Amino acid sequence: MAEPLIGEFPLRGEWRVMQPPGHPAYAFDLLAVKGERQDYVSTGYLPWVFGMQGVEEWYGWGQPIHAPFDGLVVQVHDGVPDRTPINLLKDMLLTIPPITLFAPRGARADLSPFAGNYALLQAGSVYALLAHFRLHSPNVRPGQTVKAGQQLAEVGVQAIRSCRTCTSKVSDGPNLFTAHPIPFRVSRFDRWTKPVWKSMRAETIAVGDIVRVSDGRAKGTSLLPCAGGR
Repeated sequence: MAEPLIGEFPLRGEWRVMQPPGHPAYAFDLLAVKGERQDYVSTGYLPWVFGMQGVEEWYGWGQPIHAPFDGLVVQVHDGVPDRTPINLLKDMLLTIPPITLFAPRGARADLSPFAGNYALLQAGSVYALLAHFRLHSPNVRPGQTVKAGQQLAEVGVQAIRSCRTCTSKVSDGPNLFTAHPIPFRVSRFDRWTKPVWKSMRAETIAVGDIVRVSDGRAKGTSLLPCAGGR
């Protein structure tokens, strides 16, 4: 297992860490939450059941996605339309996309059937995939250098995904299905530990965590080795 690395959380606000079936190791879906009940949507879940819910009613929709570290943009894909309205039955059927059965091969494989609109960043031998961008929201291009915290795109939802999320994975190669995952520690964030938020520094996130990050707490870091393990 590669040594854990430190970088920024790619989103701002409050997010639940998820890993639906079919995701590679350390590939997390991040779903925005709000309020004491930590709801995902502003209008309740009944319209979702009947396929009448617009994407704009989900708190994560359109939120900025930021670079987790200084690096080079290796790939960008745009052109996969966002799915609206949202339908619970379709979401359940699409939880495990076909791409998990027929994973793409090759260093420059097209990941859009799994990731929708996405950007792949590189810093030395480390790669980070940020996925499920809103259609036409990517504002970076291949060959461009970016700084930690720089906005890359906005959160969207494509037909292959079940939630209004951003997916993030860090690995030692450009293909998230064939590369080895690298544990990723977030430089600064708050973790919800009922009934209070606990301030964290250089810690990993895990499935089920609720994470809170503000602009001020996220800035001032780059991708660095982290001493020790957890």
